[in-house]
Amino acid sequence: MTHELHTSQIKHFIDANFRANIASWGLLAGSLILLACASNATTPQGKMGFFAGTLATALIAQPIRKIAIDTERSGNDQADLSQTAFQNAFYAAMKPNAPTVALAPSEPEPVELLPLFDWTELSDADEHPILGIVSPMGGGKSRLARYLARYILFPGQNPEISVFDIYARQDDWQGCSIVTEHEEMIEAMGADLDVIATRLQEYRAGKNDFVGVFRVVEEGADTFKTLQAMSKDAQKTVDSWVSKFTTVTRKIKARMCIVSVKLSGADFGTGAESRNDATIIFPGLKGIAKAMTDDRIFKLGAKQNKELREQLKASLAGVKRPALVYSQGRWFPASVPDLDANGNPIGMAPIDFSPSIDRLNRLYEMSTDAYEEADDEGIQLSPIQEAILELSIRQGWLKAKDCQRSGWGQFSGKSAGEIRSEFLTLIELSLGVGRFDSDRLQFCSDDWNSDDEG
Repeated sequence: MTHELHTSQIKHFIDANFRANIASWGLLAGSLILLACASNATTPQGKMGFFAGTLATALIAQPIRKIAIDTERSGNDQADLSQTAFQNAFYAAMKPNAPTVALAPSEPEPVELLPLFDWTELSDADEHPILGIVSPMGGGKSRLARYLARYILFPGQNPEISVFDIYARQDDWQGCSIVTEHEEMIEAMGADLDVIATRLQEYRAGKNDFVGVFRVVEEGADTFKTLQAMSKDAQKTVDSWVSKFTTVTRKIKARMCIVSVKLSGADFGTGAESRNDATIIFPGLKGIAKAMTDDRIFKLGAKQNKELREQLKASLAGVKRPALVYSQGRWFPASVPDLDANGNPIGMAPIDFSPSIDRLNRLYEMSTDAYEEADDEGIQLSPIQEAILELSIRQGWLKAKDCQRSGWGQFSGKSAGEIRSEFLTLIELSLGVGRFDSDRLQFCSDDWNSDDEG
């Protein structure tokens, strides 16, 4: 709004300013006249009187002059303010009459959701040669590993699952074979190499219907390092075993999974190519947190991946059992099925997850007709197989160590794994039965008479 000076205000300003100036100049002139009179006075009393009048007039003129100056300045300030107000009003009047638009608060752009990982893709061993599960203690690693082996990697089969873990408990790996001693791990790896060699020959001959073999190694890098340091032969066995389980075993349905509570480059490789060969699963909130804060191996926690982390978080919103999967250089959100303590999806009929060899166990009353039929077909047994049958006829149930300690030449230089493999062959030929004692296969010939024991 423009403020204008009224004419009465202007007149009052001029009058006040004029009167103050006239009064000050008049008093100054009067003091000069009195000073002149004091100079011309003839008596001392006259001079003193005029000088006193001159001084009094000058003292009165000074405040009156100050009043005149203050009045002038106040008038000038008021004029400046009025001019400024007038200019503002003028500029506002010159602007076009545009409607005022109220801007709505900006909403964040929606985050693009990523598709959930398809677990069935893991069955392709060529695309996912190395599997890993990383999560702190209690993160559900053993359940997830058994679920993957039985329902994803080898569906419809009863895969043979062995766990290499010095701290493993049977309750955590029910239905699996557990190897807790380092010496036994070397022995089991040697037996695996023998099975792999046999399967490769059968694969070259056209066989494809192999029973799945799944090996779980707890803290792979540390375990392998410890085993390799045991001896030169042990190092050779471990190196060959790792090489086989990450290459040719994919063709003969043998897979390996490294389970770890820590994320180590030694486990999954430090180079870009080796990392991309591994498919790593981070189950549960603790596993996801480990992946989200990693800025060294897979670098999801690096600053440049902030947007990707937000995508993954948004994609996992509402997922009951979330997980992250790193596969071929990419990150995927995932949903883990609701699993029971043995890795079975809740709501589905459980599969018989006892080791596959356990399905071959038979009652002692099994007829010996199969043995006679085998003889009629002219099956040729190897010397070690004949020795196993002969020893079992004498002693009954045999462990691999019983054969090694017998002193018989047929068992010389044979490992426990090799002997158990022969047990399996004899069972498949219906020449005996098998059972497990502390997850170790035992054999008994059909010709053994329990009444002769003792």
